[in-house]
Amino acid sequence: MSKISELIENLNIPDPNSIGFNSNKDIKKYPHMILITYLDMKKPFDLEVLKYSDAIILKNLNKCDSLQPIKKLKVILGLEIYDNSNSDLNFLEKNNFDFIVFASDNVNADLLLSKNISTAYFIPSIISDDKGACIEEVGFDFLIIKNDSISFPLKISHLLKIQEMVLKNSGNIFMYSNSLPSFSDLELLRKSNISGFAVDGNGISLKQIQTLHNQILKLKPSDSNDNSFNSPLLPNLSDNQQLDDYDDE
Repeated sequence: MSKISELIENLNIPDPNSIGFNSNKDIKKYPHMILITYLDMKKPFDLEVLKYSDAIILKNLNKCDSLQPIKKLKVILGLEIYDNSNSDLNFLEKNNFDFIVFASDNVNADLLLSKNISTAYFIPSIISDDKGACIEEVGFDFLIIKNDSISFPLKISHLLKIQEMVLKNSGNIFMYSNSLPSFSDLELLRKSNISGFAVDGNGISLKQIQTLHNQILKLKPSDSNDNSFNSPLLPNLSDNQQLDDYDDE
């Protein structure tokens, strides 16, 4: 099992303290939402920012780029693939990539056959029901959705768009955004069946990712009896502090 698949599988494991363990120092704690950082290798980045990620997705990677500084962080490493320049399985395994993200339909599909690397599919907009069914049949390990019209704090219109994208796709779904959520937004995303949140690692500041990381740590395991908008009351968005967009820093 890949490391990212292990995180996904253990998303809602109760914290050791909550289930009566007397000594939990050796028990691994899993996050209740996965924080992913997208990193454009053609742009400047801060290694300190990357330390707060559960996983990093590299994009625009040249085979001559050194990965040693990033590997020293000991975080899960993924690669976005949009053409066949980095689609060689030997290259991926040699560099210890845990998963790949298909960002184009023109990438060779044989990577799906690897037993060592998990696969994700990037969905940049609302898709048709037929394509959603086809994506489900392919069997990606998780999906990453993005809709530039969705920002934080969440409005009802934003939630409806998220639900529209989620309903067209099943399985484990992450969301990418250039806007940063408050704690209430994170809770609403989880109620919308969003398992992870992805940010721009080149644009987010150290303070912003620290705040986001700490908010995710505050999340409790999802209640299996309340994993959608079936409850009569929703959290009040107006009472929660929100983070600025990256561009406002």
